[in-house]
Amino acid sequence: MFRILFSLTLFCTLFSVSGCKDSSRPEDLPKLFPCVITITQEGKPLEEASVELVATDQNNAKYKSLSITDAEGRAVMSTLRV
Repeated sequence: MFRILFSLTLFCTLFSVSGCKDSSRPEDLPKLFPCVITITQEGKPLEEASVELVATDQNNAKYKSLSITDAEGRAVMSTLRV
């Protein structure tokens, strides 16, 4: 039992030290903030609308925020699934 606990503790320690950095996130990606947009048409929620936010800063233009609205017209925006 002690050997299993020791191995598990060692694994968790090594994983927490080496697994902290998200290698899928580009270094130049700006700080991201949660964003939910509601799209309506004639006052009613618009379902399955494609929504894209485009940066006005050319340095960030390569990172697009994409989503599709749900039945209530809400789109939860994300960039590179971050």
